[in-house]
Amino acid sequence: MSVENRPDRSEKLAFADVVIIGGGLSGLATAYKLAKLGIDFQLLEARERFGGRILTFESARSSACFDLGPSWFWPGQEHIKGLITELGLDRLIYTQYSSGDAVFEAQDSPRASLQRGVSGISMEGSYRLQGGLIALIDALVNQISLLGFGDRLSLCSTAVAVTKLSDKVRVSYSQPHSRGQSIGGGTIESNIICQQLVIASPVRSVLENVKIDPQLDTARQAELETVATWMAGHSKVVVEYKKPFWREAGFSGDVISQIGPMSEIHDASSNSNHSEPQAFALFGFLGIAPAVRKQQAERLRELILAQLVRIFGDQANSPIELVIQDWAAEPLTASKHDQFIADHHPINHWSTTIEPGWSGSLIWSGSETANGHTNGYLEGAVLASNQTFQQLESRLKPT
Repeated sequence: MSVENRPDRSEKLAFADVVIIGGGLSGLATAYKLAKLGIDFQLLEARERFGGRILTFESARSSACFDLGPSWFWPGQEHIKGLITELGLDRLIYTQYSSGDAVFEAQDSPRASLQRGVSGISMEGSYRLQGGLIALIDALVNQISLLGFGDRLSLCSTAVAVTKLSDKVRVSYSQPHSRGQSIGGGTIESNIICQQLVIASPVRSVLENVKIDPQLDTARQAELETVATWMAGHSKVVVEYKKPFWREAGFSGDVISQIGPMSEIHDASSNSNHSEPQAFALFGFLGIAPAVRKQQAERLRELILAQLVRIFGDQANSPIELVIQDWAAEPLTASKHDQFIADHHPINHWSTTIEPGWSGSLIWSGSETANGHTNGYLEGAVLASNQTFQQLESRLKPT
Protein backbone atom coordinates (compact mmCIF):
# COMPACT_ATOMS: atom_id res chain seq x y z
CA MET A 1 0.00 0.00 0.00
CA SER A 2 1.51 3.32 -1.02
CA VAL A 3 1.84 6.36 1.24
CA GLU A 4 -0.86 8.11 -0.77
CA ASN A 5 -3.35 5.26 -0.25
CA ARG A 6 -2.77 4.73 3.46
CA PRO A 7 -5.91 4.96 5.62
CA ASP A 8 -6.50 8.04 7.75
CA ARG A 9 -4.84 7.45 11.14
CA SER A 10 -6.71 10.22 12.90
CA GLU A 11 -9.19 7.47 13.70
CA LYS A 12 -8.31 4.38 15.77
CA LEU A 13 -5.88 2.14 13.92
CA ALA A 14 -7.61 -0.96 12.56
CA PHE A 15 -5.49 -2.19 9.67
CA ALA A 16 -1.88 -2.38 8.50
CA ASP A 17 -0.14 -4.39 5.83
CA VAL A 18 2.45 -5.51 8.37
CA VAL A 19 2.48 -5.57 12.17
CA ILE A 20 5.85 -5.86 13.90
CA ILE A 21 5.93 -6.96 17.55
CA GLY A 22 9.13 -5.66 19.12
CA GLY A 23 11.00 -2.37 18.80
CA GLY A 24 14.54 -3.62 19.22
CA LEU A 25 17.22 -3.48 16.55
CA SER A 26 15.70 -6.16 14.33
CA GLY A 27 12.14 -4.84 14.51
CA LEU A 28 13.18 -1.24 13.85
CA ALA A 29 15.48 -2.27 10.98
CA THR A 30 12.56 -4.10 9.36
CA ALA A 31 10.28 -1.10 9.89
CA TYR A 32 12.91 1.16 8.32
CA LYS A 33 13.11 -1.02 5.21
CA LEU A 34 9.31 -1.12 4.88
CA ALA A 35 9.11 2.66 5.28
CA LYS A 36 11.64 3.15 2.49
CA LEU A 37 9.35 1.20 0.16
CA GLY A 38 6.19 2.94 1.37
CA ILE A 39 4.71 -0.30 2.73
CA ASP A 40 2.27 0.35 5.55
CA PHE A 41 3.12 -1.14 8.95
CA GLN A 42 2.56 -0.75 12.66
CA LEU A 43 5.29 -1.51 15.19
CA LEU A 44 4.28 -2.36 18.75
CA GLU A 45 6.85 -1.99 21.54
CA ALA A 46 5.79 -2.88 25.08
CA ARG A 47 8.52 -0.86 26.80
CA GLU A 48 8.57 2.90 27.27
CA ARG A 49 11.64 3.04 25.06
CA PHE A 50 12.91 1.54 21.82
CA GLY A 51 15.99 -0.66 21.65
CA GLY A 52 15.07 -3.93 23.36
CA ARG A 53 18.32 -5.32 24.73
CA ILE A 54 20.13 -2.22 23.49
CA LEU A 55 20.08 0.08 26.49
CA THR A 56 22.41 3.03 27.02
CA PHE A 57 22.90 4.69 30.39
CA GLU A 58 23.60 8.44 30.48
CA SER A 59 25.75 9.41 33.45
CA ALA A 60 24.24 12.13 35.62
CA ARG A 61 27.75 13.22 36.57
CA SER A 62 29.48 13.43 33.19
CA SER A 63 26.61 13.10 30.66
CA ALA A 64 28.65 10.32 29.04
CA CYS A 65 26.78 7.32 27.64
CA PHE A 66 27.59 3.69 28.41
CA ASP A 67 25.97 0.52 27.08
CA LEU A 68 24.13 -1.66 29.58
CA GLY A 69 23.28 -4.18 26.88
CA PRO A 70 25.41 -5.17 23.87
CA SER A 71 28.51 -3.09 23.25
CA TRP A 72 30.49 -4.67 20.44
CA PHE A 73 30.43 -5.71 16.84
CA TRP A 74 33.35 -7.16 14.91
CA PRO A 75 35.24 -6.86 11.63
CA GLY A 76 33.61 -9.03 8.98
CA GLN A 77 30.10 -8.47 10.34
CA GLU A 78 28.93 -6.72 7.21
CA HIS A 79 25.20 -6.54 7.95
CA ILE A 80 25.51 -4.41 11.10
CA LYS A 81 28.37 -2.41 9.56
CA GLY A 82 26.30 -1.79 6.42
CA LEU A 83 23.34 -0.48 8.41
CA ILE A 84 25.55 1.80 10.50
CA THR A 85 27.14 3.16 7.33
CA GLU A 86 23.78 3.66 5.58
CA LEU A 87 22.56 5.69 8.55
CA GLY A 88 25.67 7.88 8.45
CA LEU A 89 27.03 6.66 11.78
CA ASP A 90 30.30 5.12 10.60
CA ARG A 91 32.10 8.26 11.85
CA LEU A 92 31.15 7.12 15.39
CA ILE A 93 32.86 3.73 15.13
CA TYR A 94 35.95 3.23 17.27
CA THR A 95 38.01 0.26 18.42
CA GLN A 96 37.74 -1.32 21.86
CA TYR A 97 40.59 -0.25 24.14
CA SER A 98 42.99 -3.16 24.71
CA SER A 99 46.45 -1.69 25.46
CA GLY A 100 48.10 -2.99 28.60
CA ASP A 101 47.96 -6.16 30.66
CA ALA A 102 44.92 -8.38 31.05
CA VAL A 103 44.37 -10.18 34.36
CA PHE A 104 43.27 -13.66 35.36
CA GLU A 105 42.01 -14.02 38.93
CA ALA A 106 42.10 -17.65 40.03
CA GLN A 107 39.87 -19.08 42.71
CA ASP A 108 42.68 -19.47 45.26
CA SER A 109 44.69 -16.46 44.18
CA PRO A 110 45.43 -13.59 46.62
CA ARG A 111 45.99 -10.16 45.16
CA ALA A 112 49.75 -10.49 45.29
CA SER A 113 49.69 -13.45 42.91
CA LEU A 114 47.14 -12.23 40.36
CA GLN A 115 48.14 -13.49 36.94
CA ARG A 116 48.93 -10.37 34.98
CA GLY A 117 49.68 -10.20 31.26
CA VAL A 118 47.41 -13.10 30.32
CA SER A 119 46.60 -13.34 26.62
CA GLY A 120 43.39 -14.27 24.84
CA ILE A 121 40.86 -12.59 27.12
CA SER A 122 40.60 -9.09 25.66
CA MET A 123 38.14 -7.87 23.05
CA GLU A 124 40.94 -6.43 20.96
CA GLY A 125 39.81 -5.51 17.46
CA SER A 126 36.12 -5.26 18.28
CA TYR A 127 34.17 -2.12 17.43
CA ARG A 128 31.94 0.16 19.49
CA LEU A 129 29.87 3.29 18.77
CA GLN A 130 30.68 6.61 20.38
CA GLY A 131 27.70 7.59 22.51
CA GLY A 132 26.58 3.99 22.84
CA LEU A 133 24.48 1.81 20.59
CA ILE A 134 21.44 3.93 21.37
CA ALA A 135 22.81 6.17 18.58
CA LEU A 136 21.88 3.40 16.14
CA ILE A 137 18.38 3.02 17.60
CA ASP A 138 17.80 6.79 17.58
CA ALA A 139 18.96 7.00 13.96
CA LEU A 140 16.51 4.30 12.88
CA VAL A 141 13.60 6.00 14.68
CA ASN A 142 14.56 9.37 13.18
CA GLN A 143 14.81 7.99 9.66
CA ILE A 144 11.45 6.23 9.94
CA SER A 145 9.93 9.53 11.06
CA LEU A 146 11.56 11.45 8.21
CA LEU A 147 10.05 8.93 5.79
CA GLY A 148 6.60 9.81 7.12
CA PHE A 149 6.03 6.72 9.26
CA GLY A 150 6.79 8.05 12.73
CA ASP A 151 3.20 7.54 13.83
CA ARG A 152 3.57 3.82 13.07
CA LEU A 153 5.96 3.39 16.00
CA SER A 154 4.04 2.76 19.22
CA LEU A 155 5.59 2.58 22.68
CA CYS A 156 3.84 1.11 25.75
CA SER A 157 1.92 -1.17 23.39
CA THR A 158 1.93 -4.73 24.70
CA ALA A 159 0.88 -7.55 22.39
CA VAL A 160 -1.41 -9.92 24.27
CA ALA A 161 -2.78 -12.19 21.53
CA VAL A 162 -2.31 -13.03 17.85
CA THR A 163 -5.08 -14.82 15.99
CA LYS A 164 -5.06 -16.36 12.52
CA LEU A 165 -8.10 -15.38 10.52
CA SER A 166 -9.05 -16.82 7.14
CA ASP A 167 -6.52 -14.80 5.14
CA LYS A 168 -5.22 -12.27 7.67
CA VAL A 169 -4.00 -11.95 11.26
CA ARG A 170 -5.55 -10.09 14.18
CA VAL A 171 -3.12 -8.65 16.72
CA SER A 172 -4.57 -7.65 20.08
CA TYR A 173 -2.56 -5.30 22.24
CA SER A 174 -2.99 -3.23 25.37
CA GLN A 175 -1.96 0.34 26.16
CA PRO A 176 -2.19 2.29 29.42
CA HIS A 177 -5.03 4.79 29.73
CA SER A 178 -3.78 8.28 29.02
CA ARG A 179 -4.35 11.00 31.56
CA GLY A 180 -7.88 12.29 31.44
CA GLN A 181 -9.27 9.02 30.10
CA SER A 182 -9.20 7.14 33.35
CA ILE A 183 -8.66 8.40 36.88
CA GLY A 184 -7.89 4.90 38.12
CA GLY A 185 -5.38 4.00 35.43
CA GLY A 186 -5.77 0.59 33.79
CA THR A 187 -5.38 -0.30 30.13
CA ILE A 188 -7.19 -0.11 26.81
CA GLU A 189 -7.18 -3.11 24.48
CA SER A 190 -7.11 -2.56 20.74
CA ASN A 191 -6.90 -4.75 17.64
CA ILE A 192 -5.07 -4.48 14.33
CA ILE A 193 -5.86 -6.58 11.29
CA CYS A 194 -2.81 -7.23 9.10
CA GLN A 195 -1.69 -9.31 6.17
CA GLN A 196 1.71 -10.14 7.66
CA LEU A 197 2.86 -10.44 11.26
CA VAL A 198 6.53 -10.20 12.22
CA ILE A 199 7.49 -11.20 15.76
CA ALA A 200 10.83 -9.52 16.47
CA SER A 201 10.98 -10.21 20.21
CA PRO A 202 12.70 -12.95 22.22
CA VAL A 203 10.82 -16.13 21.31
CA ARG A 204 10.55 -17.61 24.79
CA SER A 205 9.22 -14.35 26.21
CA VAL A 206 6.56 -14.22 23.48
CA LEU A 207 5.48 -17.79 24.21
CA GLU A 208 5.02 -16.88 27.88
CA ASN A 209 3.24 -13.56 27.39
CA VAL A 210 1.30 -13.68 24.10
CA LYS A 211 -1.63 -15.99 23.38
CA ILE A 212 -1.23 -17.64 19.97
CA ASP A 213 -4.44 -18.85 18.33
CA PRO A 214 -4.61 -21.49 16.98
CA GLN A 215 -2.37 -22.97 19.65
CA LEU A 216 0.96 -24.31 18.44
CA ASP A 217 1.16 -28.09 18.31
CA THR A 218 3.25 -29.83 20.96
CA ALA A 219 6.28 -30.46 18.74
CA ARG A 220 6.43 -26.88 17.47
CA GLN A 221 5.99 -25.45 20.98
CA ALA A 222 8.85 -27.63 22.21
CA GLU A 223 11.06 -26.54 19.31
CA LEU A 224 10.45 -22.83 19.95
CA GLU A 225 11.07 -23.21 23.69
CA THR A 226 14.61 -24.38 22.89
CA VAL A 227 15.39 -21.02 21.25
CA ALA A 228 17.73 -19.60 23.87
CA THR A 229 17.77 -15.81 24.34
CA TRP A 230 21.39 -14.70 24.35
CA MET A 231 22.45 -12.81 27.50
CA ALA A 232 18.92 -12.96 28.95
CA GLY A 233 20.14 -14.39 32.24
CA HIS A 234 23.04 -11.98 32.62
CA SER A 235 23.53 -8.84 34.66
CA LYS A 236 25.85 -6.08 33.45
CA VAL A 237 27.67 -3.55 35.61
CA VAL A 238 29.11 -0.17 34.56
CA VAL A 239 31.41 1.70 36.93
CA GLU A 240 32.49 5.20 35.91
CA TYR A 241 35.57 7.01 37.24
CA LYS A 242 37.08 10.49 36.91
CA LYS A 243 40.27 9.11 35.41
CA PRO A 244 41.50 5.78 33.97
CA PHE A 245 43.83 4.78 36.81
CA TRP A 246 43.96 1.19 35.51
CA ARG A 247 45.43 2.41 32.22
CA GLU A 248 47.94 4.54 34.08
CA ALA A 249 49.01 1.39 35.96
CA GLY A 250 49.49 -0.52 32.72
CA PHE A 251 46.25 -2.52 32.76
CA SER A 252 43.95 -2.92 29.76
CA GLY A 253 40.90 -3.33 32.01
CA ASP A 254 40.34 -6.89 30.75
CA VAL A 255 39.77 -9.43 33.52
CA ILE A 256 38.57 -13.01 33.80
CA SER A 257 37.79 -13.92 37.41
CA GLN A 258 36.92 -17.16 39.16
CA ILE A 259 36.25 -15.24 42.39
CA GLY A 260 33.83 -12.52 41.31
CA PRO A 261 31.29 -11.19 41.74
CA MET A 262 32.11 -10.11 38.16
CA SER A 263 33.37 -13.01 36.10
CA GLU A 264 34.44 -10.80 33.19
CA ILE A 265 35.53 -7.14 33.08
CA HIS A 266 36.52 -4.79 30.24
CA ASP A 267 37.26 -1.11 29.62
CA ALA A 268 34.08 0.82 28.77
CA SER A 269 35.66 4.24 28.21
CA SER A 270 34.57 6.49 25.36
CA ASN A 271 36.64 7.30 22.30
CA SER A 272 39.66 9.53 22.96
CA ASN A 273 39.69 10.69 19.34
CA HIS A 274 36.14 12.01 19.30
CA SER A 275 35.18 15.66 19.71
CA GLU A 276 33.22 15.01 22.92
CA PRO A 277 35.07 14.98 26.28
CA GLN A 278 36.35 11.50 27.06
CA ALA A 279 34.73 9.56 29.89
CA PHE A 280 36.28 6.58 31.66
CA ALA A 281 34.64 3.42 32.94
CA LEU A 282 34.93 -0.30 33.47
CA PHE A 283 32.12 -2.73 32.84
CA GLY A 284 31.60 -6.34 33.80
CA PHE A 285 29.21 -9.26 33.82
CA LEU A 286 28.15 -10.69 37.16
CA GLY A 287 28.96 -14.37 37.52
CA ILE A 288 26.19 -14.85 40.08
CA ALA A 289 23.02 -16.76 39.23
CA PRO A 290 19.85 -14.60 38.94
CA ALA A 291 18.23 -16.09 42.06
CA VAL A 292 21.35 -15.42 44.13
CA ARG A 293 21.64 -11.89 42.74
CA LYS A 294 18.22 -11.13 44.20
CA GLN A 295 19.32 -12.37 47.61
CA GLN A 296 22.51 -10.31 47.50
CA ALA A 297 21.00 -7.18 45.94
CA GLU A 298 21.81 -4.91 48.88
CA ARG A 299 25.45 -6.07 48.99
CA LEU A 300 26.23 -6.15 45.28
CA ARG A 301 27.69 -2.64 45.10
CA GLU A 302 30.01 -3.39 48.03
CA LEU A 303 31.10 -6.71 46.50
CA ILE A 304 31.72 -5.17 43.08
CA LEU A 305 33.91 -2.38 44.43
CA ALA A 306 35.82 -4.81 46.66
CA GLN A 307 36.69 -6.87 43.58
CA LEU A 308 37.84 -3.83 41.60
CA VAL A 309 40.00 -2.68 44.54
CA ARG A 310 41.44 -6.18 44.82
CA ILE A 311 42.51 -6.11 41.17
CA PHE A 312 43.24 -2.46 40.36
CA GLY A 313 43.97 -0.85 43.74
CA ASP A 314 42.35 1.59 46.15
CA GLN A 315 41.40 4.18 43.52
CA ALA A 316 38.73 1.77 42.33
CA ASN A 317 36.82 2.37 45.54
CA SER A 318 35.80 5.91 44.48
CA PRO A 319 33.55 5.72 41.41
CA ILE A 320 31.39 8.61 40.28
CA GLU A 321 28.67 6.23 39.00
CA LEU A 322 27.85 2.54 39.46
CA VAL A 323 24.92 1.04 37.57
CA ILE A 324 23.66 -2.55 37.55
CA GLN A 325 21.33 -3.79 34.80
CA ASP A 326 19.84 -7.22 35.57
CA TRP A 327 18.34 -8.56 32.35
CA ALA A 328 17.02 -11.70 34.02
CA ALA A 329 14.58 -9.50 35.95
CA GLU A 330 12.97 -8.20 32.73
CA PRO A 331 10.15 -10.49 31.51
CA LEU A 332 10.22 -8.87 28.06
CA THR A 333 13.74 -10.25 27.70
CA ALA A 334 14.08 -13.24 30.01
CA SER A 335 11.56 -16.06 30.35
CA LYS A 336 11.39 -18.71 33.06
CA HIS A 337 13.74 -20.76 30.87
CA ASP A 338 16.38 -18.02 30.89
CA GLN A 339 17.02 -17.73 34.63
CA PHE A 340 20.61 -18.93 34.44
CA ILE A 341 23.94 -17.68 33.12
CA ALA A 342 24.83 -19.36 29.86
CA ASP A 343 28.39 -20.72 29.82
CA HIS A 344 28.62 -20.75 26.03
CA HIS A 345 27.10 -19.01 23.06
CA PRO A 346 23.98 -20.90 21.90
CA ILE A 347 23.38 -21.74 18.26
CA ASN A 348 19.65 -22.06 17.79
CA HIS A 349 18.32 -24.46 15.18
CA TRP A 350 15.15 -23.58 13.29
CA SER A 351 13.19 -25.92 11.06
CA THR A 352 11.54 -22.74 9.72
CA THR A 353 11.00 -19.14 10.82
CA ILE A 354 7.74 -18.97 8.85
CA GLU A 355 5.14 -20.45 11.17
CA PRO A 356 3.59 -23.65 9.75
CA GLY A 357 -0.18 -23.55 9.32
CA TRP A 358 -0.34 -19.76 9.07
CA SER A 359 -0.15 -19.56 5.27
CA GLY A 360 3.08 -17.62 5.49
CA SER A 361 1.49 -14.77 7.46
CA LEU A 362 3.54 -15.17 10.69
CA ILE A 363 7.31 -14.73 10.56
CA TRP A 364 9.56 -15.13 13.58
CA SER A 365 12.36 -12.57 13.38
CA GLY A 366 14.89 -11.11 15.81
CA SER A 367 18.51 -11.97 16.53
CA GLU A 368 17.75 -15.47 17.82
CA THR A 369 16.41 -16.49 14.40
CA ALA A 370 19.69 -15.73 12.60
CA ASN A 371 21.82 -18.60 11.40
CA GLY A 372 25.08 -19.83 12.88
CA HIS A 373 27.34 -17.81 15.12
CA THR A 374 25.60 -14.48 14.40
CA ASN A 375 22.69 -15.80 16.45
CA GLY A 376 22.01 -13.49 19.39
CA TYR A 377 24.45 -10.79 18.30
CA LEU A 378 23.85 -7.36 16.74
CA GLU A 379 24.92 -8.86 13.44
CA GLY A 380 22.26 -11.54 13.86
CA ALA A 381 19.57 -8.95 14.54
CA VAL A 382 20.29 -7.11 11.28
CA LEU A 383 20.72 -10.35 9.32
CA ALA A 384 17.35 -11.58 10.61
CA SER A 385 15.76 -8.28 9.60
CA ASN A 386 17.23 -8.53 6.11
CA GLN A 387 15.94 -12.08 5.70
CA THR A 388 12.50 -11.12 7.03
CA PHE A 389 12.30 -8.12 4.69
CA GLN A 390 13.08 -10.32 1.69
CA GLN A 391 10.20 -12.59 2.67
CA LEU A 392 7.85 -9.63 3.16
CA GLU A 393 8.91 -7.93 -0.05
CA SER A 394 8.01 -11.03 -2.06
CA ARG A 395 4.50 -11.01 -0.55
CA LEU A 396 3.75 -7.28 -0.35
CA LYS A 397 4.34 -5.05 -3.31
CA PRO A 398 3.67 -1.31 -2.94
CA THR A 399 1.00 -0.10 -5.37
